[in-house]
Amino acid sequence: MKNQTSYQRLFESINIGSLKLKNRIVMAPMATGFFSSFGLVTEQAKAYYEARAKGGVGLVIVESSSMDFPRGHGPNRANIDSDLTITGLKSLAEAIQKQGARAAIQIYHCGRLGNIMYSGISPITPSSAPNTQNGIPPNMLPEELTVRGINEIVEFYGKAAARAKKAGFDGIELHAAHGYLISQFLSPVSNKRQDEYGGSLENRSRILLEILKVVRSLVGDDYPVWYRINGHESGMEGALSLDEVKKIVEMTRHLIDAVHVSAQEHGRMSSLVEMPDVPGRNLYLAEEIRKIADVPVIAVGRIDPDLGEKALADGKADMIAMGRWLIADPDLPNKIKTGKQEDIRPCTACFHCSDVRSPTISRIYCAINPVVGAESTYELNMTKAPKKIVVIGGGPAGMVSSHILAHRGHHVKLLEKEDYLGGQIKLSCAGSRKNKLFKPLIVYLEKQLYKHQVDVRLNNKVSIQAVEDMNPDVVIVATGAKPLIPELPGINLNHVLTSFDVLSGKKKTSGRIAIIGGGSTGLETAEFLYEQGKEVTVIEMSSELANNIGMRDRTRLLSVIESLPITFHTAKCTEIKSDGVVVVSDNHEERVVEAETVILALGTRPDNELFLQLKRKKIETYFTGDCWRLGNIVGAIGDATELASAI
Repeated sequence: MKNQTSYQRLFESINIGSLKLKNRIVMAPMATGFFSSFGLVTEQAKAYYEARAKGGVGLVIVESSSMDFPRGHGPNRANIDSDLTITGLKSLAEAIQKQGARAAIQIYHCGRLGNIMYSGISPITPSSAPNTQNGIPPNMLPEELTVRGINEIVEFYGKAAARAKKAGFDGIELHAAHGYLISQFLSPVSNKRQDEYGGSLENRSRILLEILKVVRSLVGDDYPVWYRINGHESGMEGALSLDEVKKIVEMTRHLIDAVHVSAQEHGRMSSLVEMPDVPGRNLYLAEEIRKIADVPVIAVGRIDPDLGEKALADGKADMIAMGRWLIADPDLPNKIKTGKQEDIRPCTACFHCSDVRSPTISRIYCAINPVVGAESTYELNMTKAPKKIVVIGGGPAGMVSSHILAHRGHHVKLLEKEDYLGGQIKLSCAGSRKNKLFKPLIVYLEKQLYKHQVDVRLNNKVSIQAVEDMNPDVVIVATGAKPLIPELPGINLNHVLTSFDVLSGKKKTSGRIAIIGGGSTGLETAEFLYEQGKEVTVIEMSSELANNIGMRDRTRLLSVIESLPITFHTAKCTEIKSDGVVVVSDNHEERVVEAETVILALGTRPDNELFLQLKRKKIETYFTGDCWRLGNIVGAIGDATELASAI
């Protein structure tokens, strides 16, 4: 990010209709899972939103709130379909407003994306079609809406808008994007109706116009109302085009005070899937719509402060919506305003905030901000009794432990055996794609270590005697994990390496390469080697690749891998030979995968030997990260934060 102390355009005021905002930074609506099982406001939800308002945004748009909750996504999602929700929503709006931000709320209907597995109530849709998301069998068809049903939905939207105004929100956003009900009507791919609500663009847009008219009749002409819409749809022939979206905006602009421009690809949740790889990928859509809108245009889609400032300066948008950047660091606006860019936790676009594999897990997490969801309970208190603390291991858990401990007033030494910090995150940065995403996190953590005066010592392989000589009050072991090496004939041959060896650059590959293991590490190693021009084969005994990571991250990784000329074998490895790997398929056919280099990517095991030795010495010792329990970056940083905050 820039080293400037002022982002002039981001901090200019702007009006959405009658609503004046102190700046042009908008918190994008994102589901949290912090609401009650019935969708009512909780203290957890209030604290989460209040923290982002306190962080300096001009407008907070509260997450998608269902105006037909039984046909929604399921429990713990925001609800606005009953007057019973008003009291809680009023307290939420007030919590946001008292921190100096304005509060809006997004109103939506899932349509065919409703979770029948939760409520038992069939979803509704413009045209009956199977929905295979959320584990729903394809034979469970959503119900096609009748005209009477459409009229009821329009009425529901109006009543929900009236509740939002009564609850004290400063404005409302209708969700007409991302494949939800209004979007389903707008899209010719999902709307196959033959009546006045289908066919032509005017007919497909009819429900949006009717909703806006009813909303206006209930909230008044001076109350700020706008919608979020896909600037275009892609991935399927005949999908909604940018030109059609422009016409929709022209048809509705007399009823709206702004337009929020996103995008979607049919068949994939690509409003998120492509987000990491193309920062600001929707800006051109916002720019095109701004040419005809006559109302402020909000741009969204992986926009950091620098890109947002430039987009405003170039006339591509009037406001910038930030989503996951504000999950990672709720104080981002205040930090850029006061020239503290180096203290911003960078969003890595890792998808942990939204990537849950099970429909029964409904709340968000952040890989680099473990305080998400704990804003009302977490406090970072200065210590009253500073201690000499030695942290062993410079991966994410060790780095986070060290800078938090030092921030709290302890005297901290961080010892790392390699000549670099970052641990497995650093290894994942070997490939160009991951390097763009995760290198900023390492830089941020290094700067926090420096800022809080942690004594960092690289190339320092620690012995028990060396630790004893330092005479610490406390030792934290964060030595991570080491590669899992199976008992396999030929495993000790010279041409057999581990993914750690290769990604760290310690050992070089030659000739054709066979990677044993098709998990995320194996595939990312394959991607890295492809970038070096290597011929790569991946061997995985499971029928699924990368089944150790979440759905969204897996989708993104597989989309990359499938585009590369990499060979895959579903088979079990039985032996490694000098000329390749012996594999046996499910139908018991044996063959040799020829390779001059064999790479093991079969997982890891905790490297906790040093911890156990120190415990025997009766030194006050704790462990954190993968050397305690194997996991991902969420667990490593979360556990380290909890431990370092308690000592």
